[in-house]
Amino acid sequence: MLAIKERQELSGAMFNLLADAFYNPPTTDKLKLTSSSFENWPDFSGPNTEAIHAIKQSQLNNTIDDFNADYHRLFVGPGKKLVYPWGSYYTDQEGLLFGKTTKAWEDFCHTSDIKITTITYEPTDHFALIFSALSAIQLSEHTEEKKLRLIKTILLEHFSDWGIKVLNLIQEKSNTQYYSAIASLAFQLVNYWVNETDTTLAS
Repeated sequence: MLAIKERQELSGAMFNLLADAFYNPPTTDKLKLTSSSFENWPDFSGPNTEAIHAIKQSQLNNTIDDFNADYHRLFVGPGKKLVYPWGSYYTDQEGLLFGKTTKAWEDFCHTSDIKITTITYEPTDHFALIFSALSAIQLSEHTEEKKLRLIKTILLEHFSDWGIKVLNLIQEKSNTQYYSAIASLAFQLVNYWVNETDTTLAS
């Protein structure tokens, strides 16, 4: 078993890769760069052979136009998105953006010195930006215990139910194996750290 410091460093890179894959539109160059990263995805969070194979097959069988079409129908539009990526859409009773949970997330980021930068005017509680915050924490100079406490707070208070729903929707609605398999890896990594922080901080 890898030491917790090594797992945190690897997870920092993994969450960063997930954040980029889900937040930014796909390009040919990006797909080439990330291909080897997904092929070498660490297995400490669980078995990943099937998901990695699906990503490789999708990159062989699908075109950049397929990936772009899938990305936009899932997260952008035009029209109704198949997967709304912001937490407030799921936590607000009327599905409104910039809700109370968005403010709570922004307050947490401010007090924890976490910087969130959006590309456009949108809520900061985009699930990919939360992955970016988790990456920054894992790669920070904080003590291992403080990292675990921050990660636990994010996953349980600012991601949890709605974030898991987003990942499940991506697996269900994606036309390409690429996005559904990446969502599977993300779910596995999130679940790993939910269990890890619960077990470690309780001991």
